[in-house]
Amino acid sequence: MTNRAARAVSRIGLPIALLIIAALAPSASAANRQRLQVRIDRLAGPVHGGARPVALHFRLSRWTDEGAISSPASDDRFYLPRAYSLNPSAIPFCDINALIHRGPAACRAARVGSGTLRVALSGKQPLAAGGSLTVYNTPPVHRHPTTLTYVLVPRPVRSEFWFQSVVSATRHGPVIEVRETRLNLYGAPLTVTGLDFDFGRTVGHGKGRRSYLSGPAKCGPPASRVFALRTTFYDRFAGQALDRPAGPPLFTTEPASC
Repeated sequence: MTNRAARAVSRIGLPIALLIIAALAPSASAANRQRLQVRIDRLAGPVHGGARPVALHFRLSRWTDEGAISSPASDDRFYLPRAYSLNPSAIPFCDINALIHRGPAACRAARVGSGTLRVALSGKQPLAAGGSLTVYNTPPVHRHPTTLTYVLVPRPVRSEFWFQSVVSATRHGPVIEVRETRLNLYGAPLTVTGLDFDFGRTVGHGKGRRSYLSGPAKCGPPASRVFALRTTFYDRFAGQALDRPAGPPLFTTEPASC
């Protein structure tokens, strides 16, 4: 299958927030650490009901105290501020069977995000590779919006992976839980060491224009702009799942007119 989804979602306007969050947790070998950067881009379109179309740009990197590659993650939970909401009915749904049999072209209209990722063998291993990812809007499950992330790593061996996500509403805001596939190459476990992707899209024109993701029309208090990440890692040696909570925000920056 050919993946042409490396195009980033078009962005208009200055970023209105940058948040870096580091996660620290002990393990038997070394502490897994990760850093998440979130940029908010306003998309073209009118404001509806006190919200406006936006796209989020995520950059995630992982490492350990000793400089080795982080142990594999089993799931990531991205916490969005309360003022942000998803409207999955604004975008066509991807038929997963069609995607599997015909490739990404079958679900081009359902794309809601795209970007790149880096994977590597866990531990101090020389093998590292990059690939592309595409996020698709998929039908709700038990009334929860869902997405499917298709990953293509062309080298050293052409490999395809699928990550399923479920979006839940909480009193603090939406939570996107990404359930990572247990990745491996030649039987050796792989870990995702970096992600760089856009999430959000608008479709239609004029009064018929709709947005998959919306955010506040005006800046709110700092607490309303905090994104967070919580990851569950596998222990590198025992294969046991170990929960790694997100650490406190290091800093937040905003332009004067966000």
